[in-house]
Amino acid sequence: MPEHWNREIDLLLRKSQISHGSLINSAEDIAMTRKLMEMISMECRRSAKRYKETIFQLFSVILTLIKRNQSRPHKISGEDDTSKIESILYYIECNIHDPDALNTENMANQFYLSQNYIGSYFKRNVGTTLSDYIGEYRYKLIEQRLRYSQDSINEIAMDFGFFDASHLNKFFKKYSGESPTDYRMQLSGANATN
Repeated sequence: MPEHWNREIDLLLRKSQISHGSLINSAEDIAMTRKLMEMISMECRRSAKRYKETIFQLFSVILTLIKRNQSRPHKISGEDDTSKIESILYYIECNIHDPDALNTENMANQFYLSQNYIGSYFKRNVGTTLSDYIGEYRYKLIEQRLRYSQDSINEIAMDFGFFDASHLNKFFKKYSGESPTDYRMQLSGANATN
């Protein structure tokens, strides 16, 4: 699997939660996605040699189609507050796995704002602080990864830019009141009773 596979899935899961409607808007791409899904289904039923690899490649094409339909230009000059905020939010989504890219200095430079101004600008337009937004967004992605993947706590910690699993534990407890391990155990217990 490619190195950024989970990051791409995280971004798409988040977009599907905040957007209304389809992730694919082009009629041609919708038709192509249906055919790819049929091929995936057929490949699952056949279980031919190297079928998992084939399914993975087909799914990668679907992800590419979704990304093509979701891509937004990163516009800076001459934009109004709404599109600048949309650009900042999109930048956060794309860089959530890189804490250095999301520090105040780098973000201010990226969007041609002063370090002192970007925080108040963000809060005025979004209604929450920049650090609270980034933390909450990171927490939701980690929660999804714990729920839907088999990745170890250490793998998740490294992927989200934490120094080690103990830093992830502290971060996760701040938002949920429990450790990532306890959260997963609770999920597996709930799944066992269903």
